Amino acid sequence: MKLINKVKYNNIKNKVVLVRLDLNVPIENGKIVDDYRIISTYQTIDTLLKNKNKVIITSHLGESGESLEPVYKYLNKKYKDLLFIKSTDQKEIANMVDNNFSSASKAQKESIFGLRNIKKIKTNIIMLENLRCFEGEKKNSAAFAKFLASLANVYVYDAFAVAHRKHASVVSLSRYLPHCVGPLIINELKGLMPTQKINAKTLFILGGAKISTKLPLIDKYVDKGATVFVGGAMAHNIMLAQDISIGNSLYDKDINNKALAKKSAFKSNRVYIPYDYITSKNKIGNTSQKLVNQAIYDLGPETFSMIKKLIESHKTIIVNGPLGLYEKGYDKGSVAILRYIASDKCKDKITIAGGGDTVTLIEKAKLNKRFTFVSTGGGAMLYYMEKGQLPGIEANK
Repeated sequence: MKLINKVKYNNIKNKVVLVRLDLNVPIENGKIVDDYRIISTYQTIDTLLKNKNKVIITSHLGESGESLEPVYKYLNKKYKDLLFIKSTDQKEIANMVDNNFSSASKAQKESIFGLRNIKKIKTNIIMLENLRCFEGEKKNSAAFAKFLASLANVYVYDAFAVAHRKHASVVSLSRYLPHCVGPLIINELKGLMPTQKINAKTLFILGGAKISTKLPLIDKYVDKGATVFVGGAMAHNIMLAQDISIGNSLYDKDINNKALAKKSAFKSNRVYIPYDYITSKNKIGNTSQKLVNQAIYDLGPETFSMIKKLIESHKTIIVNGPLGLYEKGYDKGSVAILRYIASDKCKDKITIAGGGDTVTLIEKAKLNKRFTFVSTGGGAMLYYMEKGQLPGIEANK
């Protein structure tokens, strides 16, 4: 993929700029528990403001359209004049943007490519409500994309984590405004370059729940000589395919395990799964045993030792997804692996991590600066690893 010329972004000056960020952060009891994605957007916002632009921030939060207000309150500590437009009424939003950003004439307002008159500014930065509160966003509505475009002169796309989604603000808005990607996208593409240089010295540690959507990626890496360790609920499907007892453990029901057993990748000696595990009763079990009235919740000690040896024998280490039932607090195995990758023993290796839960664990353990690169994307990172491109970046470059 051709990288975007950074000069285009830096040359945006004295414009009204609509910027698509990813501020989709975990929130518990109204409080943000992991601010990595928010902090990652500061360079984008700061550069636009430094260049005397008027900035309209857009983002989504969650799947059900909850309010971005907690994120606004967080950002407002840094950007004191940030105005949050909580309304989802398009006419009301347009009026508020115009009232705060310009005294533009009717003719100027009607031209989405014409420069707005940005005199009588009341604030330099506005934040819109969660894009997924608008019906047209996930439906990739052209009408909704045109509405967003009507608010600004220029569009900057800098939301890597949703670049695999075909939503209005991701792939359609660029049809109606001059556009480019921002510095976070450029940084992501540079940081993830090693994921496209796959060889026998590449180790991919993959966790999470659904293996059905990850099979092409596993096939790609194995075909190119890489080693893949599969953990989490995805490993349970491979266990079932190998007639290993998993008891009451979670597994991907959208996959045919008999067909899985016949795949060449899983017949190779380059795909590994846990040998032992921690059960729902906090006991250690292994794959030679029958598991009854219990479930697999985390990695066992022998599996941890096995993964350490795999890490030691590879040059590039890529991690995406939790290796245990993270939602119930079974993250010890995942954290132990992350700590080892971040240790001095791996300082000469290329280490890359991504995925919301994985990044949260890295942040909590204060390991961020110990990795070569930590991506803001989870599904987007995996999509890029498999395809070598992303719809959101292709549409906006």
